[in-house]
Amino acid sequence: MGINKRTAMTDDGLTSLQAAFVAMYMATRNATVAYRLVHPDAKNASNSGYNMLKKKNVQRRIQYYLKLEGDYKMRDARAIEEELEKIAFFKITDVVAWDADSVTVKASSEIEMEAMSAIQDVDITETEFNGAKVLKVHVKTAEKLRALELLAKIKGMFKEDQPQAPEEKAPDLSVLTDKELEQYELIQEKLTAGGKEV
Repeated sequence: MGINKRTAMTDDGLTSLQAAFVAMYMATRNATVAYRLVHPDAKNASNSGYNMLKKKNVQRRIQYYLKLEGDYKMRDARAIEEELEKIAFFKITDVVAWDADSVTVKASSEIEMEAMSAIQDVDITETEFNGAKVLKVHVKTAEKLRALELLAKIKGMFKEDQPQAPEEKAPDLSVLTDKELEQYELIQEKLTAGGKEV
């Protein structure tokens, strides 16, 4: 007797059909489409997909993948934030040292890895100064101000990034009957008077 590929169990406790359904559901986020993709000859993919989603082992596997997906997104978001921090808090002294007589660009081996994220380009050209050949070094860095702005937006530090309370609209009194309007006005008077009888 042969093995039914649709009911054969996988290592994680799902049947082959369930494992394929989970994979297609994660790709499409649609139970009907996912079921139709793994079982093209199904008569009612909508009901079958819905019933498949109700199975506890399928739910557990989908929740596992959703959590994994969320973890990856959080990790990627944190990596972006860390890169912005490196650019935003970069200081010129991370790559250049100077005194009254000279300016020295640090060797790449002496520059901290955090500062490297802010350096976009290093251009070295030979030129003449007072009859002597000298090296002219131009260090191009990422836009510090832009990085600070993006970082502040991520942290919700700008007023426009804060959730705003919806504006209160005046009620439409035209829909009230005369009696309802009288009651409304009486309530408004009591509220204005601090809840005291007027």
